[in-house]
Amino acid sequence: MIKSFFGLLMTFLLLPFGSSGQELISSACSLPRIFDSDSVLNIIIFANYDSVLNDRNGDPVRRPARLRYLDACGNVHMVSASISVRGKFRKRPENCSFPSLRLYFEPDSVKNTIFEGIRSIKMVVQCRPENVQFEQYVIGEYLLYKWYQKISRYAFNVRLIRCTFSNLGGSFPAFVRYAILLETKGSFEKRMQGKFRNANEIHLAELDQEEYKKLCFFQYMIMNNDWAASILHNIEIFEPGYSKRPVAVPFDFDFAGILGVPYRIPSATNDTILQPTRDFKGTYSSRKEVIQTIRFFNKNRRFFYASLSKNPYLSETTKGKMAASLDEFYFTINFPPYRKKYIFHKN
Repeated sequence: MIKSFFGLLMTFLLLPFGSSGQELISSACSLPRIFDSDSVLNIIIFANYDSVLNDRNGDPVRRPARLRYLDACGNVHMVSASISVRGKFRKRPENCSFPSLRLYFEPDSVKNTIFEGIRSIKMVVQCRPENVQFEQYVIGEYLLYKWYQKISRYAFNVRLIRCTFSNLGGSFPAFVRYAILLETKGSFEKRMQGKFRNANEIHLAELDQEEYKKLCFFQYMIMNNDWAASILHNIEIFEPGYSKRPVAVPFDFDFAGILGVPYRIPSATNDTILQPTRDFKGTYSSRKEVIQTIRFFNKNRRFFYASLSKNPYLSETTKGKMAASLDEFYFTINFPPYRKKYIFHKN
């Protein structure tokens, strides 16, 4: 597997650079879009990462980049792009040696490629490439996005990629890591036929309550407290194009306790490792509503465990820790004394 990948990588590197968005196009083969497949996409991004990583203060600068990938039809594509750092917590060097990125495209450069129609796209990368365990956290976060897609149609699409970061700056050699491409709001709006609300806050009573209850229990399941729907913290508000209440759509699950990322949180005396807690942040009008949502999650229980167990990219150690966290969640919601203590007491 490793040998074949690096053979493909060398083939990519030896092919001549082109200036257009496509190098070899087979007219007999239809090209899918980036989120039409769940297969891992191998991609190379050429950029001066020395300059990119220095752009952590103020407004990020867009740096020139080139993307090269092999599509499902066997065509090699070279795409002109620009790249910048993004985010807040991960952008600070004391938190991450390699911040999350954003890719930008011009329409002509992505014509007849899997990126056609995309102007920019978020990229979740390994926070600390020097630590192999952090790659497990990226793959785990990808799985959490897929879990949410299972329980709600109002979920961002994601694509797992195997990315070669080829540094043209020279301070460090090329390295290969897993990363996540996250669907843009524009793509989501087109797919779901609606619009995201441009706001900084929302009254929770406005929201589609069925979707919001699923969201709250999902965040409780994965031990994620880094969100707040009322102030749109790691939440987008989507308004369907038909007569329906707005829907809270989550993103950014890297602080989820089920992943166990050892982020350091500054304090007055010293930095401490984040200690995740399982805290139910939901609201409900009756206990009957809670029981109905619990039944919904019980119906999806087998899917969560099976998709975790069968994931070929997670280590057995990571799978075991995530499964243990799921065990705790399901015991809590199905054991009446714990349900009363940790969920019902919130209202």
